Amino acid sequence: MVNARALYDTLDDQQKAQVTNTASLEKAEGYIYQLKADALKAMLKALPDAQTVRGYEAPQPTTVPSAQEAASVEEEQAVPAQSEGSDFSDGSADAFSSDEVDEQAAETVDIPQAESAEDTEDVQTDVDFSSDEEVPAAGDTSKRELTEAELKQIAEAKNAYDRLTETEEKKFRSENTALVENMEKLLAMALTYEKGQSAYQQFFADEAAQIYATVKDHPVDRDSYADVKAFLDRYAKDYQGQEDAMAGLKVKVGSQEMTFAEVIAALTAQADKAGKDISDAQQADEWISNLPTAVTKENIANVEAELAALQKLIDRGVWLDVGHGSSSFDFDVFERAAHHPLPRFLMGTDLHQSSVKKLVRNMAVLLSKLYGCGVSLEDILYGVTTGPAMALGLTDWCRLSTVQNATLFRIVDHTETYEDCQGNSRTFHKAFSTEAVILNGEYRKTAATL
Repeated sequence: MVNARALYDTLDDQQKAQVTNTASLEKAEGYIYQLKADALKAMLKALPDAQTVRGYEAPQPTTVPSAQEAASVEEEQAVPAQSEGSDFSDGSADAFSSDEVDEQAAETVDIPQAESAEDTEDVQTDVDFSSDEEVPAAGDTSKRELTEAELKQIAEAKNAYDRLTETEEKKFRSENTALVENMEKLLAMALTYEKGQSAYQQFFADEAAQIYATVKDHPVDRDSYADVKAFLDRYAKDYQGQEDAMAGLKVKVGSQEMTFAEVIAALTAQADKAGKDISDAQQADEWISNLPTAVTKENIANVEAELAALQKLIDRGVWLDVGHGSSSFDFDVFERAAHHPLPRFLMGTDLHQSSVKKLVRNMAVLLSKLYGCGVSLEDILYGVTTGPAMALGLTDWCRLSTVQNATLFRIVDHTETYEDCQGNSRTFHKAFSTEAVILNGEYRKTAATL
């Protein structure tokens, strides 16, 4: 669904006007949004009220200094200090701000050690304020500290909220303004706690590991690219400046332990490659679609240049495929392309609920169309056997000496008018008929199918 929306958004107005099932896409998007919104709303409702809690406050001394220590402090404070850059030779207090005096005095106080590790567990020396939201002032005893469980809840809720698309986020915020604003205030406070910051980062790192686990053995492709790219964009936007702090976070990818830095580097490399491959394929598609009907003296130089550029893309790994389906085959475009010395291509039916009922129906119909358009039998055999096997990396496939699985066709006399996906039609007098299959080495006769 995400890919369908991404592809639809690349169309121009004229192309969009030819798409007849956008209502189905919008209905599916609405259903998915509602599922996500209901789950997120429940998470936000479970969060505490931001008006009842406060941000992190450093522990204050719990004992009074002894008389001897107090005298020592007073004596040290009474000694004049020369301020760097002061206009006064005696370094008088005029060279200091009141804050600096307080800070200097605080440094001379001998604060007793905490009685146990638990007393200092939540102490944070470097506070990272990552939001402009107002944080309750220190010393506000009417508000309590956030618990460790609440810090995790807030981080998890924000991570889920960030996974909404831009359109979904605007809609959800307008419908749940108070809940979203409460979460944002809580996040501002949570990030002042060391454990709040680490929980926020760890949830994102764990999500990265989950995504990488799905593409580790099946690299990012056209189907998964949109999701991976959106995730990496979130990382660049929401975690800027936190890269070093997050680099060493431990995550699980299946049974393997990795660092966040390793996972994010692998995802970035795969996404970059997939993005380039998709761009190459789109260029190839555009060039084929724009080839002229015939080569003339006026356009031959341009055609040769276009074909040379196309060949470079193929040399980089682009595969040409018919991919008929319910929207991707045009007789006019195919016949123009067939007039040029194109490299061999694959012949995918792209069968699904729409195309199996009409237009394609089965492989025999697709091959009948291509054969009628002038594709040689030799190229058709390549397009449905060795070509796809090479594209899929199947090395022990399509060997006639050890045929285990195959479909047997016969070319018969048959007149039929076929339609493409753009409303064009052609009438041909030869057709491919399915005669039999070999399944796991067993020959099975079938009813003839045209």
